Amino acid sequence: MDLLDRAKELINQGSTQTDSHVAYLQTLSSQISPQSKIEIQSKMALKNSSNNHKSSNFNAIYLIGGLVLFGIAILAIGYWLGKRKKSAQMDEF
Repeated sequence: MDLLDRAKELINQGSTQTDSHVAYLQTLSSQISPQSKIEIQSKMALKNSSNNHKSSNFNAIYLIGGLVLFGIAILAIGYWLGKRKKSAQMDEF
């Protein structure tokens, strides 16, 4: 929600302190040029996209690590079952 919208809501509710806050916010918003608003938005977009890129890299690392651990577990279980089967065959003789 925009700060000006919030301030207008507070005014409508009858709060007397918000008049000065609204005036201050309006002066702030009028002082910021459209060019600087675009620059701020582009910087925010770059920051958000870099966070998403880092997140996808971490997800890939966790996926690969999990698959490696799963493969090792499968090999260990297979080895254990093979050894058990071999010892069972030796007991028959």
